[in-house]
This record gives sequence, C-alpha cells and structure tokens, in this order.
Amino acid sequence: MILEITGQNFEDEVLKSDLPVVNFWALWCGRCLMVASLIGK
Repeated sequence: MILEITGQNFEDEVLKSDLPVVNFWALWCGRCLMVASLIGK
C-alpha cells in the first residue's frame, strides 16, 4: 500500500504503525526517482 504522508497524518500512519516504512524523496533527486518507479510512485 502506498500512502502520501503529510504533517496531518504522519503520527497515525508512521509513528503509531507496527512496521513503518518511509520513503523520503524529492522530484529533483535522480536516485529517488529511480526508486519511486520500483515502488509504484
């Protein structure tokens, strides 16, 4: 499942999750874009 994490849902979706997986990325980051294509972003 892919969720967009924002300031409003960060605590509920990440901090309170049993197994949080967070992918921080930026549009200008070439490596981030390569990873994003693998995880469905």
